[in-house]
Amino acid sequence: MKTKILTLALCSFLLFSCSNDEDSNAKNQAPGSFSITVWGRNSTATGINKLAKSTAPSPSVVVYDLTWTEAIDPEKDAVTYDVEIIGGSTIATNSSTRVYVISTSQLNPNQANTQTVKITAKDSKGAKTVVNKEFEMGIAK
Repeated sequence: MKTKILTLALCSFLLFSCSNDEDSNAKNQAPGSFSITVWGRNSTATGINKLAKSTAPSPSVVVYDLTWTEAIDPEKDAVTYDVEIIGGSTIATNSSTRVYVISTSQLNPNQANTQTVKITAKDSKGAKTVVNKEFEMGIAK
């Protein structure tokens, strides 16, 4: 009888000591994809004008407007962004801003007409989504 009670107690202990770890074992998902837009602006007699997104290289380009859509995290974690010009400057790190003005001095000086911006969206648990956007623009001289 003692053996049965001890066995029953041991089985009960093992059964109730197990927890439901489904939530803690769920894999953190990366933020969703997003799209990037780059506009060049030049200086003219009437002021700053926006150029078309796919403009031909222009030596009068002064700055570039960089924007992107929001990366939505499936778990609703906060999302921050790292922004860089590949071969050029780091524009931002761990930023929540999605609009930047880039000067020609921040671009890759070894790429005369083609530049690539790399934006990394990161959630608070470290999952990442990276989007690159290549664009044809002139570098002001």
